[in-house]
Amino acid sequence: MLNAVYRLFTLAQQWPPQNPFDPDQTPFPPPSPSTTTVDAPPASVDLHPTADGAPGSVAIQGLLDWLGQYALWACVAAVVAGGGLFAWARRTGGSSMAVTGTALAGGGAVGAILVGLAPEIVNALYSHALGG
Repeated sequence: MLNAVYRLFTLAQQWPPQNPFDPDQTPFPPPSPSTTTVDAPPASVDLHPTADGAPGSVAIQGLLDWLGQYALWACVAAVVAGGGLFAWARRTGGSSMAVTGTALAGGGAVGAILVGLAPEIVNALYSHALGG
């Protein structure tokens, strides 16, 4: 470690080089094998997620359930508003509003799918990461 600090200090004193276009003059010499070290890998960490006995786990689960319900209400509102916008635009000839309505309704439908599949997606990714 001290050798690396000493090298940085001496390189800082030599900077900038006299002629930056001279290929023989390098501002940073290649590292020598004696100063190159490889640190050992860190100790392994183990993780087993569980909600057993966690303070507030019931409240957090309740909040997640409520959040899922609010998200589903927002998805229903998006589908209804998008469908209404699409119908109004088709009736009045506004093609850009029809595209917006279609996107809004489609976004609400995709949002409902994601809300319903969110726990399964997270659990599947977690079990896949564990190699299961």
